[in-house]
Amino acid sequence: MSSADETVLCRYHYDPLDRLTDCTPPTQARAQRFYLKERLTSEIQGSVERSIFQQDEQLLAQQQRQDGAVGTTLLATDQQRSVLHALDATQPHPLAYTPYGHRPAENGLLSLLGFNGERPDPVTGHYLLGNGYRVFNPGLMRFNSPDSLSPFGKGGLNAYTYCDGDPLNRRDPTGHFFFPKGFNPLKGLRNLLGQKNPPIKLKPPRRPNNMLWVTMALRIAAHKICSTAEFWMDMQGPTANRKTWYWVKDST
Repeated sequence: MSSADETVLCRYHYDPLDRLTDCTPPTQARAQRFYLKERLTSEIQGSVERSIFQQDEQLLAQQQRQDGAVGTTLLATDQQRSVLHALDATQPHPLAYTPYGHRPAENGLLSLLGFNGERPDPVTGHYLLGNGYRVFNPGLMRFNSPDSLSPFGKGGLNAYTYCDGDPLNRRDPTGHFFFPKGFNPLKGLRNLLGQKNPPIKLKPPRRPNNMLWVTMALRIAAHKICSTAEFWMDMQGPTANRKTWYWVKDST
């Protein structure tokens, strides 16, 4: 196929941190994406501005500004951040996905984010996980390219698999390896770096058991007394007088 027959469907731009900042068809205005703590928070495309409101792992709402008009959409998600309902000023819009995140085109998408809280590609509907690192194809239920951490790293032996075949209980926000459902990778990273950790409570040292030490001291003293008395009676000679002594020794 010659270059004259090639058609550009979409253009992708990345920032110096290898994060996707633009993913738009050539017929549309160029978009700008903004991130906070490795999560998409805002997108500006022409006169349209969209912002995502979220608290840690919980998506709350999306606000859109266009030509002075402001609209707010409330988002209802599951434990894996998948947007299941979007409520605007008119009516609710339910959303449905297959276990791997495929969504029919006629289903519509009122919010920026979709399956597992990820932004779908505007042309293919695929998900560019890791802020553009690797493309996940929900129709084929696999990645389109191999993982750089496979096969000997955390990516696993299969370089193309998604969540090791268990998308219901796992998710892969980085495009490298999966996390259990409900796990917050950002919170885990903060804990690893020592941020927002609860103060470490040191247990007070255990108090010594005084009765134990007293018992041990009495046993040692009794043993020394018995040894001294036995030696003294051996020096006396007669063995008849030692019957009572042996009884006392055994009782100790």
